[in-house]
Amino acid sequence: MIGVCDCQSSAHDSDGSWANTPNITWSFKYIMDGKAVQDETLNPDASHTGKIRQYNQEKTRISGSTFARRVRGHL
Repeated sequence: MIGVCDCQSSAHDSDGSWANTPNITWSFKYIMDGKAVQDETLNPDASHTGKIRQYNQEKTRISGSTFARRVRGHL
């Protein structure tokens, strides 16, 4: 999962039909001394989004937080 992937983004429109599937670049990297993973998506319009995911050993699950949403610019 760590690395860069060229892929298509799929989502539903409000009516439940499939929306446009743009090509995106999705990158994953380790952060926080390997204790978390950060992902970033670069969209065709140069906007990007990202999340930080960290494994919670006490809850035995992965939790994530969005740190940027639809921000214009480059990664």
